[in-house]
Amino acid sequence: MGTFLLLSFLGHYFLYFSLTRYFDPSNTENIFLILILWILSVSFTVSSILAHYYDNRRTRYLYFLSAIWIGIGFYLLLSFLAIWLLVLVFEPLGSYFSLPFLGLTAIVASIIVSVHGLYNAHNTYIARISVPIRDLPDAWNGKKIVQISDVHLGHILRSRFLRRIVKKINAENPEIVCITGDLFDGMDGRLEHLIDELNAITAPKWVLYVDGNHEGYLGIERAASVIHKTKTHILSDEIVTIDGLDFIGLEYPEIGKHRDLPKVIESLPGFEKDRPSVLLYHTPEQTDQIAKTGVNLELCGHTHRGQMWPLGYATRIIFSGRDYGLTTLGDYSLYTSSGVGSWWPPMRVGSRSEIVVIELIQK
Repeated sequence: MGTFLLLSFLGHYFLYFSLTRYFDPSNTENIFLILILWILSVSFTVSSILAHYYDNRRTRYLYFLSAIWIGIGFYLLLSFLAIWLLVLVFEPLGSYFSLPFLGLTAIVASIIVSVHGLYNAHNTYIARISVPIRDLPDAWNGKKIVQISDVHLGHILRSRFLRRIVKKINAENPEIVCITGDLFDGMDGRLEHLIDELNAITAPKWVLYVDGNHEGYLGIERAASVIHKTKTHILSDEIVTIDGLDFIGLEYPEIGKHRDLPKVIESLPGFEKDRPSVLLYHTPEQTDQIAKTGVNLELCGHTHRGQMWPLGYATRIIFSGRDYGLTTLGDYSLYTSSGVGSWWPPMRVGSRSEIVVIELIQK
């Protein structure tokens, strides 16, 4: 929290520095600007604490507004940085710029981008793919798996959001639904009322779930105790076989710890390399090594595809280009979802909120 506050203060100081240079405020306006930016710099931290200890509509509303400001502030920072670069590069060459005009343009552009991000995050897209699987049982040929990831239920995304997602899932008539981590945001300790909608999923096979890093922030046991109250089946380093197809679910490691995922997979009771299988794991890591274990399809999330442009470039580098979409290596396929929810700013710019519908076909 201390690091976040320091970065927040520095970012808001940069906004203050830029705004006072662009618009030359009076003394009264300057004092007002300092007060507003100071309040905004601590708003998310304060609202997070209030919403955690006093979970009600008013504290959640404050949390929502402060999260929106993070998004708007982020794009203001990028816009103002672009202006300063423009001035520093071209003014020595004799070009003249109207700073008030550029500043106003940056503010308007940031608001437009943020409004688009809010709309985009709450309009879920159906991503459809077909995946061939070696020795796929006849019972699964042409059948659908639905994957959802990174729902992030908490202070902002509530049961109404999950109800909309479940309605879209049911409209696809999948055989099975797989939840690949971060069902919860990790901030809210009162969760039971958020996930009742999972019981409305009509898939004839199970609803399967593996945990993610945000369940670690919340507490694995706490999250599991809530999920167990639904019909959702938690896969925790185990395999379930459904009509001849193995579904493998791996736990997400504790904070600061590393797991040798291929070794874990190969050591699971009942694992057979030559059996067709689907792996559920939260993060697209060690994928080249996992491909050698005989797993046919891996479903991941975690990356949000950056969620807020230009952060998608960072996730692409971190995950070696496998931060989003379908990757195929021989008999192994990986699909990394951009996720259906959002974290911190309830916005998506340069990425989409998605439900993944996977048709399995015999190879």
